Amino acid sequence: MGESTPSRIERGDRLDALTTLLIEALRALAQSGRPQDANRLAGRAWAALRRDEPRQAQRINGLMHKISHTYESQGASHA
Repeated sequence: MGESTPSRIERGDRLDALTTLLIEALRALAQSGRPQDANRLAGRAWAALRRDEPRQAQRINGLMHKISHTYESQGASHA
């Protein structure tokens, strides 16, 4: 009661929301024709999150795989 420090749940909710926004932005960057830039930034986010926030890091990892798979598929179809 009366604490100025946010609870772990509130911080977790904010981190989840921020990770969701980051994923949306990186997905948009990849879809705009810059998948390598999106994956590079996602890799940096993953590295920042992996030790202290493994759940969020896993979400970023999933996005990196999705971007890579989509980019490889598009590249193969244009060859």
